[in-house]
Amino acid sequence: MGHPGLIDAHTHFEGTAVHLARFADCHVPPHMDIPGILESLREHVGRNPDAPWVFGQGSFMLREKLREGRLPSLAEMDAAVPDRPTLIRAGAHISVVNSRALAVIGVTDDFVPPPGAHVERDADGRPTGVLMETGFGDEHPKVGAVKFFVDGGITGAAGVFHDDDAHEPGNKGNLKLSREDTFELVRRIDDANPQISTHVGGDRALDMLLDAYEAYPATWGKRHRLEHAGHLCMTAERIDRIKGMGLVPAVTMPFLSSLGAFLPEYLGERADGAFALRRMLDTGLPVAGSSDSLGAQPESLNPKFGMWCSVARRT
Repeated sequence: MGHPGLIDAHTHFEGTAVHLARFADCHVPPHMDIPGILESLREHVGRNPDAPWVFGQGSFMLREKLREGRLPSLAEMDAAVPDRPTLIRAGAHISVVNSRALAVIGVTDDFVPPPGAHVERDADGRPTGVLMETGFGDEHPKVGAVKFFVDGGITGAAGVFHDDDAHEPGNKGNLKLSREDTFELVRRIDDANPQISTHVGGDRALDMLLDAYEAYPATWGKRHRLEHAGHLCMTAERIDRIKGMGLVPAVTMPFLSSLGAFLPEYLGERADGAFALRRMLDTGLPVAGSSDSLGAQPESLNPKFGMWCSVARRT
């Protein structure tokens, strides 16, 4: 029996290959505690004694998934790899590093992160080694569209919502662009004619982005994309606005498998109706399926896994 051709609308194939081939395996699961993760780092160092940096792929290495209920400390990272800079990708939006890495990238006690980024600090104001939205990742150019970020990731509590995060009162997320800059960027990119693909996580960020697309409608028949829109807070009004402007949400249903159990803790009642794929499809809204794979869930590169997540809705 033959299968139709399938396109992964949002993936990082090269990054996945590099992570699986060259990074220490710090995935959670199978590792469920910090000692297991650090042991994997040490074993990787033993196999790669001359590597100038040590990298680990831990996605999704969330505090909530680890037995200790926290990420590795700076002291633990230093003890595991004391002689060279080390970085674990806890997720696409969170990195955990040792002191050598902090020194190399210039994160000191008085370091001021760029807009939208966050350096976690202890009670004395010193970096803990947990970095959020700090831009580690693929530096190769992308062709065919221009992508930018309006806000950060949900797992790093950096998606921008109208209301506070349920597990961090007072935190509404981190905008990477002001409203004015978002409008100007949409205008300039559309004038230059590429398609626009925009990362958007929280409802406030989505509303702001939709306002920008309404102010500067797409020209030349382009269909701009909303990366991760459709995961959360997809009200009937937002669906109508997206459909009316001809925008395309790119949803990542494997995230329901890996993150769904923790959404109520992050978002409270806003987690109700998350990943409402059927609701969007029933309106006739075109929805692009994707894995957003960076090696976190190697199985997600198989589109059948995303299909299974869409139907089974297990987490």
